[in-house]
Amino acid sequence: MLIVTETSGDHQRELVRLARSYGMRLVGPASMGLISTDPDVRLNASRLPQMPIRGGAGIFSQSASMGLSLIAQAQRRSLGVTSAISAGNRADVSGNDAMQHFEDDSATRTVGIHLESFGNPRKFVRIARRLSQAKPVVVSKSELMGVRVPPGHETRTTAAPPAAVDAMLERSGVIQTANSDSLMDVLQVLATQPIPAYPRLGILTNSPSMGRLLADSAEAEGLDPTRVDPDLCIEGTEDEARAALQQALQAQFDDDSVDAVALCLQPTIPGAQHDFYRAISDVARQQTKPMVMSSSGSLIRMCL
Repeated sequence: MLIVTETSGDHQRELVRLARSYGMRLVGPASMGLISTDPDVRLNASRLPQMPIRGGAGIFSQSASMGLSLIAQAQRRSLGVTSAISAGNRADVSGNDAMQHFEDDSATRTVGIHLESFGNPRKFVRIARRLSQAKPVVVSKSELMGVRVPPGHETRTTAAPPAAVDAMLERSGVIQTANSDSLMDVLQVLATQPIPAYPRLGILTNSPSMGRLLADSAEAEGLDPTRVDPDLCIEGTEDEARAALQQALQAQFDDDSVDAVALCLQPTIPGAQHDFYRAISDVARQQTKPMVMSSSGSLIRMCL
């Protein structure tokens, strides 16, 4: 496979012709490159100075800069990837090709995609629907998606209003996110947690107002908040607070009406040094249900 960073339109077409004549595919131009963490391959044909850690997330972007940003976020989160592909101007290899690769790769548990334009929307919907039936696909898109093709791209785009693009993505069965940060949030959960069997959500928090907000947000996203415990008390001695938290969290997991747990902790006593993260991890690691957690304020400094 030939990977090209920059060149003109005429040169792009000539490069594709030459690559194809030798039985090769071309990635780019204007591409971040290609990364594979497969132990049998270990390829870093990219602008990244080091290889990402091995894991279950596949990442695709059209933009080279966005590809670098996504990989950098994955590294900061200690999120492992199977492979990362940046198509650049898509003179040859496209996002549809990347999705077919991820579909065939048994090590890829979930896929994150950042899009700037559709080259072949019908083919995209067909492949994305098939891929998302096998493994979760998370998509974020540029604000100019469907309006114009980024400079240098050989592929045409489909001029469509944002609502039409959203409907197209919904038909494909992917999980849409508002931006690349949210894409990585969702991708991290899907790559490291089991998939919930049903949409029944348990909510545990030490803030009644946050409990109501989480329940409303869950319902707006099509989830069913079947159990909301908004009065968690994590005060007292360190042992008392840890025991209360673990007991309440275990009760959420033990509830047969709960398929996934959302834990949200708000700051309590400034300066307290309770080891909440360790206590949470000790319970959550023993479960087969997924859990997500949010903490804010001084609580982050309290925890491990």
